[in-house]
Amino acid sequence: MLGIGLGLLVAFFICINSFPGYTASRNWDVERQASVVYGACVLLFGGAGLLTGFPHRDENTEERERIKNQNPRSLIYKDVTSGI
Repeated sequence: MLGIGLGLLVAFFICINSFPGYTASRNWDVERQASVVYGACVLLFGGAGLLTGFPHRDENTEERERIKNQNPRSLIYKDVTSGI
């Protein structure tokens, strides 16, 4: 959500600085160009937010998945034999 919000904010400032009369006039060409800028910024920053929001898989994640998928009886046996 932070990426989408940042994309909207960046798009707003791009439109304010690039299109004369963006806030005052209702020109169809300006609105069409602004919609392209808004769409591109939301997709770009939203995608970047998704990429940074989800952690990458590493060795520890694979080890946790292996332990989680083990037979529960073998984990109990391991705990009993290790003295825990």
